[in-house]
Amino acid sequence: MKKDDFQETCSDLLIASLRLTLKDATKKQLEQFINTALALYNLYKKINSTKESLNVLFWLRKRLIKEAKSSTQSAPFKTYCLQEADKIERKIAMACVRQSKLRLTMLE
Repeated sequence: MKKDDFQETCSDLLIASLRLTLKDATKKQLEQFINTALALYNLYKKINSTKESLNVLFWLRKRLIKEAKSSTQSAPFKTYCLQEADKIERKIAMACVRQSKLRLTMLE
């Protein structure tokens, strides 16, 4: 794992995040944003940095919900944002269960 990996992923995430601010952001751009954020999550996970990896997931969920509430986006785009936020919520729950060494359980 190199420091360059983090810098490159953070730069990619910044660019992907800026694309979402466009009035006509597409589902493909949203998927790229999510995949780039998850790549950063995985980099932190590789170095056993639980706090930072969870922070990435919390931030991603918050950003997806923000995009879903945006008045400039289409209804299908907003729906897709909420669906993806739900998937991230599940990842957060699973990460918390793993971190607790199974002392916590997920409620469905």
